[in-house]
Amino acid sequence: MASKKQEQEIAHRYDTFLEVMAYAAEQLLYSSHWEKNISNVLERLGQTVGACRTYIFENRSQKDRFLTSQRYEWTALGVKPQINNPELQDFSYEAGGFQRWVSLLSKDQLICGRIRDFPVSEQAMLSCQSIQSIAVVPIFVRDGWWGFIGFDHTRYERSLSLPEENALRTLASIFGAAISWKNIAESQEKNRHQLKQLLARERSYLQLFDAIGRIQSLFIQDANPSVLFGKVLQEALMLSGSEFGLLGEIRHSKTGASYLRTLAAGNITCNEHGCYLRATCPTSGAEIVQLKSLFNKAMNHGEVIIANDIGNDPWTDHDSQIKRFLALPFYHHHSLLGIIGIANRKEPYDKNLIDYLHPFLSTCGSILDAYHNDQRRKNAESRLRLTAKVFESTVEGVIITDTQAYIVDVNEAFTHITGITRAEIMGQHLSRLQPKQGKPISFQRIRRSIKSTGQWQGELWSQRKNGELYPLWVTANAVRNSQEAITHFVAIFSDITLRKQTEQRLYHLAHHDALTGLPNRSLFLDRLEHAIHHAQRHDHRLAVLFIDLDRFKFVNDTLGHPIGDSLLKQVAERMRLNVRAEDTIARLGGDEFTVIIENFTDTSALSLIAQKIIEACKEPFNIKGKELFISASIGISLYPEDGHEANMLLQHADAAMYRAKKRGKSCYQFFTTDINTAATEQLALENLLREALARKEFQLYYQPIIDLESGAIVSVEALIRWLDPQLGLISPDTFIPLAEETGLILPLGEWVLLTACTQASIWNQCNPYPIRIAINLSAHQLEQADFSERVSKILKKTALLPHHLELELTESMLINRMESSLKTLNTLKKMGCRLSLDDFGTGYSSLAYLKRFPIDTVKIDRSFVQDISIDPDDAAITTAVTTMAHSLKRKVIAEGVETREHVDFLNKINVDEAQGYFISHPLPASDLSQLLKERRYLYHDDSLRF
Repeated sequence: MASKKQEQEIAHRYDTFLEVMAYAAEQLLYSSHWEKNISNVLERLGQTVGACRTYIFENRSQKDRFLTSQRYEWTALGVKPQINNPELQDFSYEAGGFQRWVSLLSKDQLICGRIRDFPVSEQAMLSCQSIQSIAVVPIFVRDGWWGFIGFDHTRYERSLSLPEENALRTLASIFGAAISWKNIAESQEKNRHQLKQLLARERSYLQLFDAIGRIQSLFIQDANPSVLFGKVLQEALMLSGSEFGLLGEIRHSKTGASYLRTLAAGNITCNEHGCYLRATCPTSGAEIVQLKSLFNKAMNHGEVIIANDIGNDPWTDHDSQIKRFLALPFYHHHSLLGIIGIANRKEPYDKNLIDYLHPFLSTCGSILDAYHNDQRRKNAESRLRLTAKVFESTVEGVIITDTQAYIVDVNEAFTHITGITRAEIMGQHLSRLQPKQGKPISFQRIRRSIKSTGQWQGELWSQRKNGELYPLWVTANAVRNSQEAITHFVAIFSDITLRKQTEQRLYHLAHHDALTGLPNRSLFLDRLEHAIHHAQRHDHRLAVLFIDLDRFKFVNDTLGHPIGDSLLKQVAERMRLNVRAEDTIARLGGDEFTVIIENFTDTSALSLIAQKIIEACKEPFNIKGKELFISASIGISLYPEDGHEANMLLQHADAAMYRAKKRGKSCYQFFTTDINTAATEQLALENLLREALARKEFQLYYQPIIDLESGAIVSVEALIRWLDPQLGLISPDTFIPLAEETGLILPLGEWVLLTACTQASIWNQCNPYPIRIAINLSAHQLEQADFSERVSKILKKTALLPHHLELELTESMLINRMESSLKTLNTLKKMGCRLSLDDFGTGYSSLAYLKRFPIDTVKIDRSFVQDISIDPDDAAITTAVTTMAHSLKRKVIAEGVETREHVDFLNKINVDEAQGYFISHPLPASDLSQLLKERRYLYHDDSLRF
């Protein structure tokens, strides 16, 4: 039964193939539009075979390569088409690894099977198209292998039976017959065109020679080129019966490539008065590309190009206005000069027409050659006139000499520059221009250079008629005849006096400070290098003084840059007066100055110079009616003790200067190894500080602040701690100034603000009695233009109420940026934040600040609280500050409360709040959370109770 069923299936499949073969024959062999029907045939074939993709490839040969391209395709639903895949156009069998296909298909053998069984070189190409199995059948046209038809299975593997293979061979034969029929039809159409061309040879030669006579007459009349060549094109169109044409001449680029330059283009328009050439023609971009391709072919091969089937080509727009085209090259003395392209003749272009137009083309070659000869003559005359004009009008001097360097001509600019007239210099030797002083000009060297390289350029010195020496830039060239022999020399020169002066000014600007006129860093380091080399050769010592002005930044920021600039000028002048004439003083930038001191006997001389500079800077500076006071800190390094290189000496002097500032400023300091060690440690600490924030090495501790009346915790102050894995706990007094100096205080301060506000929000959500969080601010944070916006964003992010945030500031922060600080503080106050003045009493302690700034709380510094029980002065100061603050409706917090006596005294003078070790040491957040949870209070019997 199974065998009988299989036989029925095979018979049914074979019947289906017979139906498909009949359908293919009907659509391809008996229809004039077989190319339109081919998609339907491929679809029917694919469905019958069960393929996912059916396609046809056409072969072609290109030189020594055998190529194939996909022409038609059908794909099943959901299968990606490959018809537009560029890899399947002009695909090389050999390069693509498909040489086996050529061997089999050309011998009328099928290629079918599973892709995994194919050679590796074929698998790579076929697998990327998702093909699992394939059947390829060759197509032969007139006993030649034309291409193949293929069937792809992308969803499963399938093999063909022998009857199916035979059926596919028959279908391939039908395709081959259809292609042969198409070729025969095209050949018949071509024969009809040739018949029409034969009829065209009966044109009148009288019209031809009349046309030749008209264009020759127009050339003799020296007509305008556009008129002349327009007439040539018009006659060509009239003689050929064409509508549109283009006349171009062959040109050659500098690289040797040929291109076509258009002389005339247009189409014939006729009316009751006759026919004429209209210079415009309606052609699309695609048509221009077609014409360019045809013209290039004619130009490259120098042969006639006939294209009578442009409109029937499948790649051509059927609405194209160019239907037929003829390219006619014309020569003169066997040289290709140009091409006449004519288009849209009613009859096809043929060889008879080409032979008929041959005399006309010869005339075109002669006229174009004669025209160019005439143009070359006119251009030569024009260039001579232009050269003479340039020679006389150029601002650069020009000298022409013979081969022996005797002057044969000069221009007006020569006289203007040298003061020597043409009559005075003609016939003189070039040595007449030699300067009487200085290095003489080597004319022999210049001549040798010109003969070997063709040119000489350089800077020389010459002498004017009045004896003045001046620099000039000269370019000299040789003039050669047709045999390449030198006949003359031409020198073009310009006076570069102004350029030299400009270069000197630019050099001074590049190496001197624009404000003070002192040498800048670049010139200073250059002179220091020179001084070191001199000291090495003569076994001498030298010193570098690094000077930094104290309080200059405050003056500059407070009174403005104009005052600061005037101050720097006066400082520079005082320094000049207090160093020796042979010493180099420089301004490195800002308020930093340096001095190089050589030829000293011992370091006492350096101390004397440094002290003179310090004393000079102590004297008041009078600037615009204001007396200003600054000081100077000086660091000193010595060669060879402190270094052998310029940068090292400068670095060590800089380090010594910073040590002088730490000693109290307005003093000098010699460099020592201890300073270098401290600087190295400082740099290492700075590097660790930069990494500490990313490594989360910072922690916040919190110190309670109590209300002295109730004993309850009402606020906590956030205090930062740095726990380094290697160095252990690092004091804030060590790393906070470093963070301020390096700018790291900004990200660090923002982290403190966010972390503390987050913790305070957590406490207040659990605590029925909300507390404030007090955070110390940096001056750099307060100077940020958007600081208030940053605080607002953090409050929103942490859900902390603004009046639970208390920001602590110092008096120095307020005075340095008074106006901008006031604006920022007012904004924070409007937001609801509380503001506290920290360390009150250690700075200016001005009532004006308490009155002008929106301060809520005054914090009395611990230095006054520590001894209030034993020192009457501290007690009086604390009492006065409390009374003053209360009178201004400010709260008072006392810091450094460490004994019961401190608490009793502060209660007695009505201080509002207190913090210190007597109440609690700074605690981690977890410990303080427990303390708040237990709700402890400080009672007057020194106990903490619930």
